[in-house]
Amino acid sequence: MSHIVTIETQVRDPAAIELACARSNLPPAVFGTAMLFSETATGWQVQLPEWHYPVVSNVEQSRLHFYKFGGSSFSPA
Repeated sequence: MSHIVTIETQVRDPAAIELACARSNLPPAVFGTAMLFSETATGWQVQLPEWHYPVVSNVEQSRLHFYKFGGSSFSPA
């Protein structure tokens, strides 16, 4: 069973991702390819507190990719 989650979004602007990171006191997003357990995803990577793998936003496809296992969750302030 896969624990990779894909969400369709309307996030199309890397500047909006940067602003969301700043407002949520997260490290700045970095562009690149990330390993999400057994799969890879390319886009703007945001590292959430206490999460092993980043959330990856592909602004061209308007999708978020992340690995969610064990009940981890994130709620921006």
